Amino acid sequence: MASSGLTETQLAQARQSLVNSSSFSQAIETLPSGIRDRVVQAVIGAFTTGLAGTMIAAAVLTVVAIVAVALLWPRRSARTPVGETVRP
Repeated sequence: MASSGLTETQLAQARQSLVNSSSFSQAIETLPSGIRDRVVQAVIGAFTTGLAGTMIAAAVLTVVAIVAVALLWPRRSARTPVGETVRP
């Protein structure tokens, strides 16, 4: 929290607003405008960072799955007619 650039008093105000509200938008409305802007920027930064990490992880898992399927899927030889399975 210290890296957000807020003082202890501002952090206490933000925490109190978030704890006593039923939604993020309601909590934001109760904050003073200076704190509101910083909290919104912090939330946007945290969401963006989390989303980027999730997207990278999903992309890596997709590539791994494609490679696994490509390696494990049985290949049909030129002599195997369509519709018949390859027997080991």
